Amino acid sequence: MAVPRRYYLNACFDLELGGFSTAPVRRSAAEMTSLFIPLLRDGDRAVVDVTMPDCWLDILRSYGLAGGEVVTSGNTGTGMPVVWGWNRAAAERLGTVSEENVPLFETVRKVNGRHYCALFSERFRFGVPGSRFCRTGEDVATLLSGSGAVFPLVVKPQFGGSGYGFRVLKTRGQWDSERPHIERLCRGGGVVAEPWLFRNHDLSTSTVIGHDGTVDSVMFQRQWVNSFGAWYGSYCDENDAVIRRWKKPLEQATRIAAAEVAREGYFGPVGFDSFVYRGRGGNDHLAAIVEINARYTMGMLAQEIRTRLSLSGPMVLRSIGRKQCVLPETVEKWNAVCGKLAFDATRNSGVLLLTPLRTGYKGVWEQPQRSMFCIAGSSEEEILRFDRELRTRLQSKHLKSE
Repeated sequence: MAVPRRYYLNACFDLELGGFSTAPVRRSAAEMTSLFIPLLRDGDRAVVDVTMPDCWLDILRSYGLAGGEVVTSGNTGTGMPVVWGWNRAAAERLGTVSEENVPLFETVRKVNGRHYCALFSERFRFGVPGSRFCRTGEDVATLLSGSGAVFPLVVKPQFGGSGYGFRVLKTRGQWDSERPHIERLCRGGGVVAEPWLFRNHDLSTSTVIGHDGTVDSVMFQRQWVNSFGAWYGSYCDENDAVIRRWKKPLEQATRIAAAEVAREGYFGPVGFDSFVYRGRGGNDHLAAIVEINARYTMGMLAQEIRTRLSLSGPMVLRSIGRKQCVLPETVEKWNAVCGKLAFDATRNSGVLLLTPLRTGYKGVWEQPQRSMFCIAGSSEEEILRFDRELRTRLQSKHLKSE
């Protein structure tokens, strides 16, 4: 019998590690607590920071998802805790948590830092060639003034999700204008400065580290990201040609990295970002470990939803922002808009909305700032077609006038 679980998605985890203000994203972070709900099985509980209509849960349950209980306050239960990332705020939100199920917060912070990743990548040569960790703005200035500096160059803070706080310097001349911002980032623990490479494919791997340091099976995803590296989709397909080509070196790097993280004392879910880039000679190269995420990841969420829906073909976990889509207010209208695009369990294809149409936060009901969709199909081409059609329908004048 499966052990009941208690889920809590603390979306501000990466920002809190870096001491960044979470006030501007407090509502959107609260909305994201609903993302674990589709994973619930009988006996599980999801702790959420928003309210939502029961009709949305009924839709998920019709597909065999969201089988447990959703709670907003009071007793969160005693099941095995599952959080996005372990910190004191997450532990306090869940209430009673056994110490044996929680890695040391100091360890979690250490292995999530880009300084740790930089040292690891330098040791094993898994990262971006020419990458440097800089503790101060003066270190960055010295790097930029050197004859070996390569432009464009991206500067990343010690903590923060992919794309957050990144600064791209196309020339040395930008340093004067960017210096105040980069020096502020350095005060948060330093920055990584690395050549901005032409990425062909963004990839990720994920696994689970046991309490005894053992590493579980490795999962592979191709990531959909924007030009700044910010995530908006995880594509899962065992037969993906890109994954097949790079699977062996990716798995090798993942297992080495996971073993190193385990030696630090961390256990639990862990993900690793990587990418394939075009070298100067025109050949493709793999940067196997460019980010270490000692926490739950979107790739893991995508893989679990794919398993729960018993999908045998490709799928993508797709995020679309409120500025790019307008959702109707009711399930009936959503069904009408979706039409034949709706997910069909018999064909294992179509679009399934995984997040509520509206959420309530501090008494205000509105469309979530980001909505999450599962899009499945027989091929990536079909999924891309479904994606284009979905976005077209959600940008219609009819919806915007509601």
